[in-house]
Amino acid sequence: MNIKIADRAVPRITLPLTTPAERIFAAYTHITALRNSPEWAAAAEVQSAATAWSTETDNLDASTVSIADLESKLATARTSHLAVLRRWEVRKRATLNAVNAYCDGSKDRVQQFGLSVLTRAAPSAATVPEGLRGKRSKMIGTATVVWTTRRGNHGFMVQYATDPTIAATFSAPVVSLKGKFELTGQTPGATISFRVLALDPSVPTRQTEYTPWVAVRVSS
Repeated sequence: MNIKIADRAVPRITLPLTTPAERIFAAYTHITALRNSPEWAAAAEVQSAATAWSTETDNLDASTVSIADLESKLATARTSHLAVLRRWEVRKRATLNAVNAYCDGSKDRVQQFGLSVLTRAAPSAATVPEGLRGKRSKMIGTATVVWTTRRGNHGFMVQYATDPTIAATFSAPVVSLKGKFELTGQTPGATISFRVLALDPSVPTRQTEYTPWVAVRVSS
C-alpha cells in the first residue's frame, strides 16, 4: 500500500526579528527574494502583500532613524542642561554674595531685596541619655556600658555602684566624652550597676537627670 504524503509547506522567516534593525533587514532581504522569484509575476496577492510590507518597512526604517536622531539630540541636550545648571548655581551665589556685601549685615536691607535672612536655630538642650546597656568585654575583670549619643553633646557623667540601694557604695562621678565606659580591675562574674547623665552648660543645672541604674556582669 502506497502512502501519499501531502505537500503542506508553511513559509516562515528564520532571521532574527527582535530589534527594529533586525526586522528591517529581514524584510528587505525577503522582499527582494520575493521579487526575484520566477513565481512573482503570476502571484498578484503576493505582490500586493509584499508591496504593503515594503511600505511599512520603509516607515519602520524612517521611524527608527528618527528615534535614534532624537535620542542623540536628547543626550546632547541633557549634557548641555547640566552645564546650564552649574552656571545657574554660580550666578545665584554671586548674586547673594553681592547683596550680602551691599547690605553689610542689615536684615532690613536684605529683606527689601525680597530675600530671606539666614537664622540659626538654637541647639536643643541635652536630654537624659537613652539605651544604657551592658556590653560584653573581651577583657576579664571589665564591666562595660554603652548608650546612645546625640550630635552636639557636651560629654557625659558616669556613676557606678556595687549596690544601687546603698549610697555608700556609689562611686565618684566619672566624665566620659563618648557613649561608652569601661570599668576595669573588677571581680570576674560580679555584678555592678551603672547610671549616666548628659552634660550641657546651656541648662540651669548644667546637666540632665541620671538614667535608671542598669546592672552589668563583669566579664570572666
